[in-house]
Amino acid sequence: TSGGQKIYKLASNDGIMIEHTGKKGKEKFAVALACNHPNKAWLTSNTDIGLTNYTDLSGRVTAGMTDAQLNALGGYDAGTAKANTNALVSASSPAAQFCRSVKIGGVACDLPNMNQLRVIFALKDEIDALDHTVAANPNTALGSWNFGGASFAWASTEGSAGGAWYVYSSGTCNYHRNKTDQAGVIPVREM
Repeated sequence: TSGGQKIYKLASNDGIMIEHTGKKGKEKFAVALACNHPNKAWLTSNTDIGLTNYTDLSGRVTAGMTDAQLNALGGYDAGTAKANTNALVSASSPAAQFCRSVKIGGVACDLPNMNQLRVIFALKDEIDALDHTVAANPNTALGSWNFGGASFAWASTEGSAGGAWYVYSSGTCNYHRNKTDQAGVIPVREM
């Protein structure tokens, strides 16, 4: 990619793999295709589900950022997408339940944590270029970052009792949004 990360379409043809260096070392995860990016609520009520409430993950992501630039952004969610999504599924999260209904390589997906969502935003155009479902699903392509009318996408990272982390279409990262709001859901499979 322009930022130096490695991305490629999986042989299973149902996801795009991202290999990059995160704050804790080498990471790999696959992103579901545009045909699987709806908008859903994080929760059906504003409640704290017991995950760590991070308040230091703000900043602004831009297309083409390098790993070093992404890692220089504030904060780090120590929870994996899988662990966070397990907690969300237990809390009957519409976003998490949808992610678990999507499979990449035969394995159920998770809602990305904030670390992963920032990487996805930085690589959104390059991911779309490899996604054969973009032409038929322009309203949920990552490049538009407008998931059926929602101009932001959820992370599985909790910010407060009333808010969860998201990346807005401008690349701004925040958590001051009601968990009951409809936002983009981008299933991932951690490797």
